[in-house]
Amino acid sequence: MAVALADPGVFESGRDFAVFLGLVPGHTGSGRKTIVFGITKRGDRSIRTLLINGAMSTLRQRHQPDFFMSLIKKGKPKKVIIVALAA
Repeated sequence: MAVALADPGVFESGRDFAVFLGLVPGHTGSGRKTIVFGITKRGDRSIRTLLINGAMSTLRQRHQPDFFMSLIKKGKPKKVIIVALAA
């Protein structure tokens, strides 16, 4: 990530960096209306793949965080949870 991101000060938050990598939907808006875009696959594909693989291995561990266990019990798809963890 150090090679892909020369200056981390370019991004205002971690979400903006995740949008740059293509892990979360982009969003914009003015006033009360917020517009959410779809997930784009722009950014570095290899970094995105490594982050998702790391999230998969985290969810395969025996000791999972309670937050992710609650999402699994609610019936959320595992791939959605994995991408959320990667972001």
